[in-house]
Amino acid sequence: MRPWIQPGDVLAFQQHGAGPQVGDVVWFANEDWDCTHRVIAIDPERGILTRGDSLQTPDPWWQPSEYLGTLSAIRRHDEERPAPHDKTHLRILAFVRVLRHINWTRKRVFNS
Repeated sequence: MRPWIQPGDVLAFQQHGAGPQVGDVVWFANEDWDCTHRVIAIDPERGILTRGDSLQTPDPWWQPSEYLGTLSAIRRHDEERPAPHDKTHLRILAFVRVLRHINWTRKRVFNS
């Protein structure tokens, strides 16, 4: 979840009655693994789709019953900061992904 979450950060989560929203950083767990990633889609039939901010591919679909909480605060070096909930970080991530795609396409076209 870099750059928003760094190794050594202490994370605080809260459960919301309405459940997670697109853009929230959430904690999910099942019997196989647990994960703290950002919600990128919610589908009533398939569940909740998450992806790490620096990852290219999403996680498998999570069921709402596997939701444990939404990130409410990040504690780093004895300083507590609120979780990023605005859409600015999503725009930044989308821009970075576009740059990566342009670089990938350029390499593919000019190196073939």
